Amino acid sequence: MTHDWGIAIVLFTIGIRLLLVPLSIKVAKSAIAQASITDKLAELQRSWTGSKSELMQAQQKLMREHGVKPLSSVSLLLAQSPVFFVLYRLFRYLNHPAASVLVPWVPCLTVADPFHIVPIVAGVLMALGTFVTYSQAHVGNAQIMSAVISCTVTMVILWGAPIAVALYYTTSGVWGTLERFIYKKLFVPRKSVASV
Repeated sequence: MTHDWGIAIVLFTIGIRLLLVPLSIKVAKSAIAQASITDKLAELQRSWTGSKSELMQAQQKLMREHGVKPLSSVSLLLAQSPVFFVLYRLFRYLNHPAASVLVPWVPCLTVADPFHIVPIVAGVLMALGTFVTYSQAHVGNAQIMSAVISCTVTMVILWGAPIAVALYYTTSGVWGTLERFIYKKLFVPRKSVASV
């Protein structure tokens, strides 16, 4: 339909992310709930006089009461991992001159980006995406470190990968950032948003 492999991959990625919207909403609500009890968890830790195992049980109970599922953020990555793996295998061994106007400096999407433009752009976008959170806290060292790690991991993964995979990864990352921004507007109470 598009007559362009790169545009087709972008549209395919958007289709996958649209299918995953119900899951991403659950992940967002869990993350918002976790952000809302950050102070309570910190206070519990400060005032706790029992053992560490009892503290962990008390923290888990508090998270359950507020609908926090600590491992929910990993579920989006796990849901997309088969698609990522199939795309990687497909374009690694595809014997076709799959080109795209999106990356005119690359002869086909089966090779890695020789100038590493897409991996670097993807890394920067992933780093910027980490600053769109549901927390009321101001940007701190932990968030900056998270951005650096996210950027580095993204570039390491995509540096030698087929550029088709980099297009999928980048599109998915941008989509995820936009989702977090929208969900913050929709689900975080007004007072919380105003104080960020």
